[in-house]
Amino acid sequence: MVTELFLDFIVDTASGDHPFDPYMALLKTIGSKTLSGSVTGGTKDTREMLELCAANKIYPGIEVIPIDYINEALERIYG
Repeated sequence: MVTELFLDFIVDTASGDHPFDPYMALLKTIGSKTLSGSVTGGTKDTREMLELCAANKIYPGIEVIPIDYINEALERIYG
């Protein structure tokens, strides 16, 4: 029995050049396909940002919370 493979969505985190058309062909369509991207930049941009932070002693704020507190934590972030 042959079953066709279709995907509901694709999350592509590869930073290098690679063919994308074969994956797009697998998307299920109801109307049109949407392609979205991120403005975080590639590996070079990330490296430059980390070097800038290190040079200027900019550190992330980290808070470890119990999983039972997740709803309250999300409320604090998103209001």
